[in-house]
Amino acid sequence: YNELILKLPDRHQKRLQAEAIERHQPFGAARQDINNRLSRQRDQQLIHCRLAQVYARMGYREAAIAESEIVPVASARINAQIDCLLNLARRLISKGELSEAAEVLPQISEQLLVGIDCGAIVDPWNIIGFDGNYSLFPASENSVRDHRVDDLVELLNQILSVYSQLWTSAAAADRIDLSDRIRFRFRAIVDWWRQFAAHEVMSVDAVDPEDVYHGAEHVARALNLWHRGGAASGDLEFWAQHAQMFDSPAAYRLVIEALLERQDFKTSRALMMHWLSQSDQVELQQGDNSLYDLMWRWSSEQRELATSGDASSIEETWTRIQKFYDYLEANAEQYWQVPKFQVGNRFLPPNQMAKDFDEDDDPSLNEDSEDDVLRAAYEDVTYIDETDDGFEGSVFDGNDHLETELEAEVDRVIDRLEFLGALAEFWRITATFPLGVHASALVPTSIVSQDKTGDLSRRQDLFQSWLGQAISYREQLFELLDSVHRYALPVTGVDAESMVAYDRHRLYKESLTQHIIAVCTQFEISIRMLGSAITAIDWVLKPGKFAEVDSRLTEIKPMILIFAAALIQDQQKIIDEFPALNDYLRNSRLLYVPLSRGGSPREIVQFRAVQTSIRELLATLPFLGLMMESYELTQMAMTLERNMPIDQGAVTEFDELFRVAYSSMIEAIVLAAKNDKPVPKKKRHTAADREKLQAHQDRLFQCTQDLTESMLMIWLAHSRTLRLSVLERVMDRHSWQPLMKFIMSYGAEFFTQEFLQLSNV
Repeated sequence: YNELILKLPDRHQKRLQAEAIERHQPFGAARQDINNRLSRQRDQQLIHCRLAQVYARMGYREAAIAESEIVPVASARINAQIDCLLNLARRLISKGELSEAAEVLPQISEQLLVGIDCGAIVDPWNIIGFDGNYSLFPASENSVRDHRVDDLVELLNQILSVYSQLWTSAAAADRIDLSDRIRFRFRAIVDWWRQFAAHEVMSVDAVDPEDVYHGAEHVARALNLWHRGGAASGDLEFWAQHAQMFDSPAAYRLVIEALLERQDFKTSRALMMHWLSQSDQVELQQGDNSLYDLMWRWSSEQRELATSGDASSIEETWTRIQKFYDYLEANAEQYWQVPKFQVGNRFLPPNQMAKDFDEDDDPSLNEDSEDDVLRAAYEDVTYIDETDDGFEGSVFDGNDHLETELEAEVDRVIDRLEFLGALAEFWRITATFPLGVHASALVPTSIVSQDKTGDLSRRQDLFQSWLGQAISYREQLFELLDSVHRYALPVTGVDAESMVAYDRHRLYKESLTQHIIAVCTQFEISIRMLGSAITAIDWVLKPGKFAEVDSRLTEIKPMILIFAAALIQDQQKIIDEFPALNDYLRNSRLLYVPLSRGGSPREIVQFRAVQTSIRELLATLPFLGLMMESYELTQMAMTLERNMPIDQGAVTEFDELFRVAYSSMIEAIVLAAKNDKPVPKKKRHTAADREKLQAHQDRLFQCTQDLTESMLMIWLAHSRTLRLSVLERVMDRHSWQPLMKFIMSYGAEFFTQEFLQLSNV
């Protein structure tokens, strides 16, 4: 850059040299201008792509295409257009317009091929050619993960899923001609995608499209027979005759979704349990085919039925819920137990951990008596290494066996954790079922009529049982978290290959740790919700009396009471308990130090549990009319973060809390305005009616504007505390000079292409 400046005329040269001194780099102003332009272009691109997705999901195809065509970047534009077409196809299928949906699918394939031909989408041959990486040079240390490959795999998974959904829907409707057309096109896209063998590449999470096709074919045939036989709800005998077709996750998902569309909860529950019992042969989740997603949908639909149904339907719903849980426990087998981490005996000393380690907790550290006998037999035997190659053993196999063992163990534990996370989510959803009462109805006579069958009492007993089990699981999960955190990564050397191997081990360990933290957080939230439901039922069954909080939840009592009041929609109780909640939060930490900077996994769980609880409250309080409490809670979260030291690189999640609070309050205002209609619905409005409508819209706009300005003050105050780079701490010359001296002294050795590999960083 300096050589280029010296070639310029004197006047231009002096101006750029002065600018380089001021900006601390040659062409500094030009670089900043380019970055600003790129940033603005990226902002506009994201806005238009997001709007295109929203319009597509709303069914406004022309508007969606128009928004996507504004995007100047080919990759973003074509991906947005494909996403619009996929959303359109799903919408048409859900509305039963199958012929129209079938006409959209060829357009998706055409756009996909156009994107690949013009380079907007990665060439599929790169997947097997470069193992899912983007290689600057052949060496692995000069390769990075090619995220475009993952995008393409996900896109094809969605396309195959839409084909399967459309085919099975057409078969269930007995539309044979349409089914044949879809089958022909499905076969073509499967043959095209399978030639690239993405499912054979270990580093790429792709399913074999042939399996997807055959699964959809079996399901389509069975659904067609089911339709011709009358499509009876709860017909378990029919599906038992076709049990052999359930040989893949896709086959289970397609049938269960078809049954849920028809609200056949009995048969769908039975098939989910059958899938769980076959877990040793059929994966519980593969791509978009997930038993846990279906469990969440089934549970959520039960809650919707309980919200809108009468007393008899609510009791029927609860009977289904209890049977679901019983069947789940009976069929889960090993998934019902919290796994233990068993990889060799590489653990850090107890004094480096927050909790001492008991060897009895891990069976992998207990040697069998046979091993002791064999070890004693070889005590006096000396091994002579005749190969003289520096390695003790006949064949040098490096550290691959340990890496393979660790990878297999991580996969096993994560597989078990996914089920436990789904169980915790089931408890959370069930605990938030409506109680069928409102604060204004809490009088003895109404309670007697409400609970004449003892439904609430039985529900409370069930919640008590679940709460005890959830607390037990939480403690076992914390033990698992400690054992993984205690695992010491093997160090074999400082050469490039050893550093890469070390980095892979580190990624395995961190991935597993993050999964355990996430599941622990889910259990924390489930425990709070179950405790709140128990307390809320106490308030309902014993009006006017002080409700006891479970002794095991005393530490989080203020949070329990607030959630309990929200469950029975008692605004006054929330207002009364709000000061206690503020006092509780003042003693809580809303920032956490990440694991990479030495953070404690247990502390991260507690931080995330508090943040999730606050987020749930911010999503609930505005719809109960408690705007001031929502605003104060948001302000409290921001204030607590500002009062905490951030020297250790603590992580903030306030942006998510703010988003939930602001969007919930705006939505609550709009909903209130929609319900408060100034004039009845008519074909024609008079001048007075139009004046009232305009005044109503003006009030809505003014409320929205006032709320936005108030929340903006909180966001601006928060943004002043953010640091995007560690260099933002270097604010004065006193801090800058030592940093500059260090870089000048050691930068030539550190800031090189070879040293700045991912493993070294």
